Amino acid sequence: MIGDDAGNAGNNEQDTRSFVNWALRPLTRRIEQAITVRLLPPDLRAQGVRAKFNLDSMLRGDAATQWKNAVLARTASIMSVNEVRTGWFGLARIDEDWANDPRAALNSNRAADTATGGETAPQDKVGSK
Repeated sequence: MIGDDAGNAGNNEQDTRSFVNWALRPLTRRIEQAITVRLLPPDLRAQGVRAKFNLDSMLRGDAATQWKNAVLARTASIMSVNEVRTGWFGLARIDEDWANDPRAALNSNRAADTATGGETAPQDKVGSK
């Protein structure tokens, strides 16, 4: 990997995967184990709490590709909103039933309703002119 400047984008992506799998992952596993054993209190370890580095984003490509794939997975009803949020982007779950259904309609105001406590855009309110 050092001094290789003749590669194309496909090779660079494969090089990144190789670097993560063969160089970073073994090191991060050791660091995770050390943090878990030496820094976490025994009561947390007994509950199953462990230190973990998330290297997944390094293996998924650039941000534009990640978002494009998330939109495709969501619009094709393959993944729910919560699956995309938690699995791909490490975001918190939305505590609503529709966010767990991959077939939930995409053209609704449910996300806005949840985020604003039920308030939608003024033009969407019943009785607006």
